[in-house]
Amino acid sequence: MPRLLAWSDPMRRARLPNSMLFCHPSRIPYRERGIVIEDLHVHSTMSDGSDTFEQVLEQAAQRGVERLAFTNHDTTAGLTAARELGERLGVQVVGGIEVSAYDFERGRKVHILGLGVEEGAPALAALCGPIYSVATTLVTGLLMSITHPTNLVYIGNYLAVGLFSGLFAYWGFYKNVWKSCIAGAVVGLFCGVAGSTVTVAVMGGYSASIRGIITAFLAQTFSLSIPVANMLSEISTDILDKIPSAIITYLLVFRIPNKFLLKLPYGNKYIWGAKKEEAKTEQAK
Repeated sequence: MPRLLAWSDPMRRARLPNSMLFCHPSRIPYRERGIVIEDLHVHSTMSDGSDTFEQVLEQAAQRGVERLAFTNHDTTAGLTAARELGERLGVQVVGGIEVSAYDFERGRKVHILGLGVEEGAPALAALCGPIYSVATTLVTGLLMSITHPTNLVYIGNYLAVGLFSGLFAYWGFYKNVWKSCIAGAVVGLFCGVAGSTVTVAVMGGYSASIRGIITAFLAQTFSLSIPVANMLSEISTDILDKIPSAIITYLLVFRIPNKFLLKLPYGNKYIWGAKKEEAKTEQAK
């Protein structure tokens, strides 16, 4: 069956910041000639769109769009629910994604459009997720293990730190100090719980560090069991360590020149206000 790709009416685009490419009402008679009206590049609030899945689908149904692909930036989240909602509204939802990438040959950022994908596709999650952050922490953990072999048992923790840090970066948490503190506290809490579990299971609850001294002090002073004392020790020290680290990350990101931010996978999330105009100028140069 022939198909008609819906396009953007300039006035319509002015009213919808997410630039949904819905067909103009004057084209709806094409349906009577067996032509499918579809839009295979639509964003929602799951990335940089202005409308939710439900709002987009309701508007699509009202304008006669029969097939629609959600291609949010670097995420497939929500596609399953959107597909179910589309069935109720009479709009076929195609799973899609718009992957952020970099063209090294031309020296610029590009987007790759993918269609026919399912929510949570492992390969896409690895491609779009904070893979660089995970790789960095993995290398850091392995290098530290050269001089401190006991660090190898915590390699899973290093990977988790990279994953969470990368996710918080993707979600834009390092835009201000308070969100950075929240990110640091969450990472510290997770590391404390996970690290304590490893320490108790592998080393009996004690380690050759300040945490081991704190564990012994808490156990002796407050008559706590070793696992409980160790967990309190790990959580407190990890939170006190990760919050300053997150604040330093915020300060570093804030000072990175725009021309370098534009080259990072999620650098555009940290260019806002007046900095956006500066970035455009620098990019033009």
